Amino acid sequence: MKPRNKVTSNESSPVEKHRTLVIGNGMVGAKFCEKLVSSGYTSKHSVTVFGEEPRPAYDRVRLSSYVLNREPSRLELLPAEWYEENGIELKTGTRISSLNPGEKTVTDDKGATYPFDSLVFATGSYAFVPPFPGHDLDGVHVYRTIEDLATICDVAKKARSAAVIGGGLLGLEAAQALQYLEVENIHIIELARFLMPQQLDPSASEILLNEIKKQGFELHLETKTESIEKTNDGLKIHLDGSDDIQVDLLIVAAGIRPQSSLAKEAGIPLGGRGGIKVNNSLETEIPDIYAIGECAEHGNRIYGLAAPGYQMADTLAKILSGKKKEKFTGADTSTRLKMMGVDVVTLGEPLQPGETSTYQSETEYRHLSFDAKLRLKGALVVGSWPEVGQVQTAILQKQKLKKSQREHFESTGQIWSDGSECSVTTWADKAIVCNCMQVTKGTLCKLIEEGNRDLEGLSSKTGAGSVCGSCKPLVAELAGEVIPASEAATPKSRLLMWFSGAAILLALLVIFAPPLTIPGSVEDPWYKLDSLWRDFVSKQVTGYTLLGLSLIGLVMSLRKRFSWFTFGNFINWRAFHAAFGTASLIGLFAHTGFKFGDNLNFWLMFVFVALNILGAFAGIIASLEVRGTGKAAVYARRIRPSLTWAHVILFWPFPVLLCFHILSVYLY
Repeated sequence: MKPRNKVTSNESSPVEKHRTLVIGNGMVGAKFCEKLVSSGYTSKHSVTVFGEEPRPAYDRVRLSSYVLNREPSRLELLPAEWYEENGIELKTGTRISSLNPGEKTVTDDKGATYPFDSLVFATGSYAFVPPFPGHDLDGVHVYRTIEDLATICDVAKKARSAAVIGGGLLGLEAAQALQYLEVENIHIIELARFLMPQQLDPSASEILLNEIKKQGFELHLETKTESIEKTNDGLKIHLDGSDDIQVDLLIVAAGIRPQSSLAKEAGIPLGGRGGIKVNNSLETEIPDIYAIGECAEHGNRIYGLAAPGYQMADTLAKILSGKKKEKFTGADTSTRLKMMGVDVVTLGEPLQPGETSTYQSETEYRHLSFDAKLRLKGALVVGSWPEVGQVQTAILQKQKLKKSQREHFESTGQIWSDGSECSVTTWADKAIVCNCMQVTKGTLCKLIEEGNRDLEGLSSKTGAGSVCGSCKPLVAELAGEVIPASEAATPKSRLLMWFSGAAILLALLVIFAPPLTIPGSVEDPWYKLDSLWRDFVSKQVTGYTLLGLSLIGLVMSLRKRFSWFTFGNFINWRAFHAAFGTASLIGLFAHTGFKFGDNLNFWLMFVFVALNILGAFAGIIASLEVRGTGKAAVYARRIRPSLTWAHVILFWPFPVLLCFHILSVYLY
């Protein structure tokens, strides 16, 4: 056997760490590294990451911003120092040229061989260039990397005219970059009959088309590029059925293809769309070899967006860290974009067959799709719409719309009567988004402008969404991110509502139910029950049981008041708190028979019952907050702090009154 040129940071270690190699250091590869670090995986395993580009991972979503500042560092996701500080070996400018699955080794373009125990493909995708004659001429560029944009910027300095082949997301982004570079004449050539055919329908595309035309772009729809010819004046583009176009610069943005050639050469099966075929554990058909992001094909689908790739990264990091039950079962492909200054939003599955409702004006297009049970399953929006956040939440919760709501939408463009306050994007900067951590919209927006564009990043920097989680839909809406339905915490919020409702009913029973009458005979069936309230030992048992239930319910405060106590989801703690509040009222009956008593005992009963009523109402209001940006949630978010503070303030007399009550029993 040929000796290996072993590269590992633990060669001298008597017990070699499990070696994990990651091929690819794009956005998904970087997110995967973050998740491995946060799970503690890197403290016990050796991790090496290979990236072909000369720099660490950067934000491709904001790639076009490079033409405005020409500073690659502004796009950087994680600096090289971060990898070193967290025990990850990063090799930039290194291409893996071959893989031997049998020997579990990979070889780079310099001839070095690296053994592995587990291997992760995060190779992403490459720009697809149709093979028309002249596609490889000088002056023909792709729009994929910082190096691509640096070259385009240099050429654009002398260019007066340019063309973009491709009218999809990437093509329109490239055309906008050329506009930023002050190229005078810009042509957009699209083979389909309307722009963004993967995301929009013809009517929605028409609204976008009109706005783009107003900005001076020349569009050529249903037009095929036949060939490119080099001339003394630049490049001549020969079009099928249309006049030739003479330009100084040409960008091809005709889509992407999964970067799966290395896997294919190694014998790893690909899917029907050319991606690396993976199962719900994101593992290929060869054990210990995985794929995530745009190179992976899951369920005959390739996700060409960052958010699903991040979800894959999170799932695989958990699986490798020992949580074998974690599964990737698909991801939401909703997007929120601003194309040429126009808002373009797709939520859920707006283009699937089924019932639909549509509203359209000269500058706005709103399209809703429904499943067989008439539950919202998708929305397509061109132009601004304040209700977008609420619609997104409704789709995640599979909410049904009434016939009157659909009719109202089709005539006015609004589902709810007044959508002006539904979207968090319309709130003032000083408005509180997270009640628990007192985080304002302005604070979150500032972080988003600095490049923190995902829910997890915003939460880690501000704490927003880390306590009760009810503001997560709002934070996600600001970041343009989608919360999977599995994270909506709806069942737990319903449990909180049920317990809180039960507590209110019991408290009202305490107040309005007449006290039990004293039995007139030892043969009275109530006599044995009445002994609970006459027998000294029984009174102590029920009293201390009631005290214990109250103290256990107070454990919830640890989760919110102390940063070191992070066990469990806060919505679960709230439900736990409500459950013990309800149980304490049952204990109150066992201890008092719902008799308020006199003097000190009366005030103790009054405070205890009032505490439970205020707490129960606060619980119901808190359970409404997780509905996101709906009117009920907005109203709940406004009044919950007041109810919570009233609940807390009323608690202060309780320990004092309780101590006096206990002392009076033993001293008098």
